Order: sequence, then C-alpha cells, then structure tokens
Amino acid sequence: MVTMSEVVQRVRETQVHGVLIGRGALGNPWIFRAKAWARQQLSTPPAEVPSIDVALHERCQVALEHARYFEGLNDGVPFQAMRKHLGWYCRGFPGAADLRAQLFTTTTSGDVARVFATLPLDPSFPSPTGRGLG
Repeated sequence: MVTMSEVVQRVRETQVHGVLIGRGALGNPWIFRAKAWARQQLSTPPAEVPSIDVALHERCQVALEHARYFEGLNDGVPFQAMRKHLGWYCRGFPGAADLRAQLFTTTTSGDVARVFATLPLDPSFPSPTGRGLG
C-alpha cells in the first residue's frame, strides 16, 4: 500500500487488525505522519483524506541523509545498491525523471549532493503531488 487512505480502505474492506505498508514507505518516510489520521478514520465514518505534500527540498535533504547513512554502514555493499532508493524519493514533480536519471549515475553521497545542488530547492518550488500521505 502506498498511502494511508489505501490502508484505511483495506482495513475497512477486510476487517483486519493491522496492515503492512512496506512499499508505501519507500522514498516516502513521511507516510507515518498520517498514522493518527488513519486511526481516527477507522473509528469514525469515512471522511476526506488529508493531503500532506512534502517539499522537494525536504525530500532531497532526507534522500541525501539516507545516502550518507548507507555509506556510513560501510558493509561492503556498493553504492549502486543505494540508487534505487534515491529514485523512490524523486517522483511526482516536474523534472523528476531527469533527476532520477542523474541520481542513477552517482557513486557516492557526494555525487548525490552535487546533483541536488543543481536544483531550485527553495520552499516556493512545487511540492510533489499525487503521492502525499493521503
């Protein structure tokens, strides 16, 4: 499941007591911000899903932190394994495909930082849409 609204829908449909959202958190760790909303929805009649967009600068900051953490583990896994994770952070905004293409050529977190440094990361830049927490 990708969004909390899908989680709520599945729980209502199947009457289960819990769900796994693994893929929903890939490149979208902000999904957990809507956990309280999901719990509330399950105890009340259906309501409109909140839209929680994450600004591009925050996505890039977290992706870079993730890349640096990956390097810090230094467990012998090549940086290329990190590239798919970087791609998950880059969806749903103008130029996302080009950004992913650049990130898929990186070999260090320093390369990732250089790619992000070329972006207009001020808060007025459009936030990704369509993949919020709702």
